[in-house]
Amino acid sequence: MTEYGYADAWRAIIRPPREEYAEDSLGPAAFFLGAKKFKRSDYALKNDRGLKLQCSFFEPCDKERIAQKLPCVIYLHGNTSSRYESLPYVQILLPSNITFFCFDFSGCGKSEGEYISLGWWERQDLLTVVDFLKSTGRVSRIGLWGRSMGASTALMYAAKDESLAGIV
Repeated sequence: MTEYGYADAWRAIIRPPREEYAEDSLGPAAFFLGAKKFKRSDYALKNDRGLKLQCSFFEPCDKERIAQKLPCVIYLHGNTSSRYESLPYVQILLPSNITFFCFDFSGCGKSEGEYISLGWWERQDLLTVVDFLKSTGRVSRIGLWGRSMGASTALMYAAKDESLAGIV
């Protein structure tokens, strides 16, 4: 393989095209599903490498909560994707009183970073998110839902965190 061909090959793996989306495509900050009102709060969390992760937390509005702490599913997107891919699952989980958290891994979507590692560094991004959710006092149990690179991240992370309620 020529040097040019090799460089193209590794760049395709660790620097795939970054999915672009408009912030407003994440939907409104407050919305209804049926008769219940929900909200989306956006956060920028800094991981242990100093990179900002762009995140969204979907949950019932305070008057709609059945308990202070509710279970939460964290969605982990695939390679060349972003939190935007998770939006269809909001309407599935929220009506069941399960909160939903999605974020762009470092090097993906609107988060900082230039490269991905197919799960190795992404598990540290996930640790940042889990620590944040635990600190809010609004989450009881945490489950992970990963696709592609997100699934490998979930498996690597779960090997070290026995507190997880489940993995999909």
